[in-house]
Amino acid sequence: MEEIGKETISQFLEKMYYNEEKTKIWVSQILDTTLKELSKLNKPFKYVATCTLMEKNGSPLTASNICLWDENSDGY
Repeated sequence: MEEIGKETISQFLEKMYYNEEKTKIWVSQILDTTLKELSKLNKPFKYVATCTLMEKNGSPLTASNICLWDENSDGY
């Protein structure tokens, strides 16, 4: 699974330079492609994927996350 993520990231970002205006598009494409490739594995799993793109300039990253699920079908 890790390899699928790495290959997808390389596919979209290889030889690219950080462009804040394009990050939403890149993140969407990376996540969409990664989840489609994972679904092709035909495993009985639900996948959660995150993607953070930021310019490498020494600034710290502050992040916040939330997870939501259906208590009736997800078992937790």
